[in-house]
Amino acid sequence: MQANEVTTERLRRLAETHPGGGGKVLSVYVDLDPSEFATGPARATAITSVLDEAERELRSAAGLEHSAREGLRSGLDRVRQFLEQEFDAKGAHGVALFCDSGEDLFEALKLPVGVGHRAVIDDSPYVEPLAGLDADARFLVILCNRRVGRLLLGSGKRLREVARIESNVHGQHRQGGLSQPRYERSVDNEALHHVRRVAELAQRRFGRRALDGVLLGAPQETLGVLKDELSHGLRERVIGKVDVDVETASSADVLAAAGDELERVRREREDEALDRLREGLSGGPRPAAARITDVLVALNQRRVETLILAAGAAHSGCECPQCGWLGVAGDACPADGTPTIARDDVIPSAIQRALMQSADVRVLQRREADGEPAQAGQLDMYGGIGAVLRF
Repeated sequence: MQANEVTTERLRRLAETHPGGGGKVLSVYVDLDPSEFATGPARATAITSVLDEAERELRSAAGLEHSAREGLRSGLDRVRQFLEQEFDAKGAHGVALFCDSGEDLFEALKLPVGVGHRAVIDDSPYVEPLAGLDADARFLVILCNRRVGRLLLGSGKRLREVARIESNVHGQHRQGGLSQPRYERSVDNEALHHVRRVAELAQRRFGRRALDGVLLGAPQETLGVLKDELSHGLRERVIGKVDVDVETASSADVLAAAGDELERVRREREDEALDRLREGLSGGPRPAAARITDVLVALNQRRVETLILAAGAAHSGCECPQCGWLGVAGDACPADGTPTIARDDVIPSAIQRALMQSADVRVLQRREADGEPAQAGQLDMYGGIGAVLRF
């Protein structure tokens, strides 16, 4: 089994996973940042440390039925086997694994950045670190010439290559004679088929992802064709082009050429989200909610379009294990009377609800270091959380 990439669809599918009948989910995160875990022995030590933590969590988990405990123990054995025997750490800065006590779920995700070591047992997958990660990887770079296509995903701080296509397109040269026009048409058709393959792959992998922008890199004679072949959704998100060698440029080269533009657009999108939040809270045409109580009400009503969080925000609360109702307090769910579960931090559950409702999730970082306004800090007056609403 191979580890999958983090996508919005996978996050939503995980967020919707709630084993019934007293079932539980084990979530395991392993940090493999090459700056700390570059060697095989260092990675093995990191893996052993997290597996030991998961063992302790399983032993100390209170209220687990015997069948659920045994199911998670079997799942942990599967996690151990995957990490020690199957996982290819090449290019990974971390890995997240999820298994449930009913042995219906086993998902492994390769992470482009490390998110720390952690093992969590809960009623559903612990996806909060991935929501923040997914929110940051909001740019797609499509590089394409007549025979090679590459897709890179990331932010203004890091890009990684996630796919590559090579097609056997004949080179152009002058044959002469009556066959020359027919030969050129054949070459053009092969090149067009290649560009279409690249565009179709981009749509299949990222057409439904919440992207802030798409950059195109291609020779001038291919650039227009590539843009025309993109799906309408991706074409609308094109923000410009990047001038690099399609076949040989490294991810660092592409970032050097595009990083300033990506960072500028990312910050503009953050500003837009905050402007919409402030406008809605001031009585504008698009409603908004702020502070944990009102945002949870909006999530319960499935009204959230964009959930906006300050990085590191945390709030205690409670959750209904039956219907998923979220609140800041209450021993019983007001919707169905089920006893609620207290949460030291209800933000992970709020992120799950937002993902399940196909809402966008934006985790705002602070900008004080470069002298710009602290965007995340602007949410502090609302307790670090707000939401732009659909209605």
